[in-house]
Amino acid sequence: MEADADNDVVETPAPVDQDVEAFQNMVADAQKAQVAKMNPFLVQQEANLPKPAEPMPTLELLYHPEKRENFIDREALENIARLVESKLADYKIKAEVVDIFPGPVITRFELDLAPGVKVSRISGLSMDLARSLSAMAVRVVEVIPGKPYVGLELPNMTRQTVFFSDVVGSQAFIDSKSPTTVVLGQDIAGEAVVADLSKMPHVLVAGTTGSGKSVGVNVMILSMLYKATPDDVRFIMIDPKMLELSIYEGIPHLLSEVVTDMKDASNALRWCVGEMERRYKLMSALGVRNIKGFNDKLKMAAEAGHPIHDPLWQEATVWIQNRHYLRNCHTLLWWLMSLPT
Repeated sequence: MEADADNDVVETPAPVDQDVEAFQNMVADAQKAQVAKMNPFLVQQEANLPKPAEPMPTLELLYHPEKRENFIDREALENIARLVESKLADYKIKAEVVDIFPGPVITRFELDLAPGVKVSRISGLSMDLARSLSAMAVRVVEVIPGKPYVGLELPNMTRQTVFFSDVVGSQAFIDSKSPTTVVLGQDIAGEAVVADLSKMPHVLVAGTTGSGKSVGVNVMILSMLYKATPDDVRFIMIDPKMLELSIYEGIPHLLSEVVTDMKDASNALRWCVGEMERRYKLMSALGVRNIKGFNDKLKMAAEAGHPIHDPLWQEATVWIQNRHYLRNCHTLLWWLMSLPT
């Protein structure tokens, strides 16, 4: 500050600090302070995240049932097959059961329809067949890939329990390389059914009360805990009931505490949208299509001794180019507030 002859105060530009690294640290501190003030949903710093004692949980932690005897009663299944043929004959439909595939929950009967019989006739009789067979429901599989037959699925009189240890220890789950692999159960042949969550980003788990929605969600979470380290997968869990997901509090895969307040939930979802958009920009800047390609490219560059710098970091360059405009303290503070968080 200087005074002229008329005692007017004249503001002179402050010396410009050319240390870009120091400026970047200042920007980062300002961003953290602003986010902490406005958004209670904070991403925990890596240094503060709990570290797991073991890289992966082991199968020894799970319940392993004793070897179960074969529950399939072939004679009973043959009797049901003859009953199915008889009930279809009552509706003037000639069909023969050519194969039976019993599963832990349902059994599929494959029907060979007589020439000229339309599959739509079988589909239209599903409710009548369920009543005639005294079954809770009958599902008609109109097309069985690779076979000229029609499937008729009936629920078993005695349902068998599918244990998580059986599926997560299956070869299909072990061979899957994706960290977001989830187990869904077993098919009618007793084979494990697994899926990659990254290939179905929009999932809705729905059903009536007591149908197993919570079990399904917990199985999906546990599958990823058995497949991925905290470096690979992080969770943001929102639990309005405050009961369903509280058991996961404290696991190293959590990005924050389990969210139970709906105000915090909106902030969590808002952060997710911002992070998603940031990742899209990063992948676009590096010319990759998905997060796997992004990680592979960073790894290859690091191994080659040419690490890739953040392509989105432009704040330091902008500040240097506009240092005279930003020399005013209030202007600089406003600019720091406007930086993307």
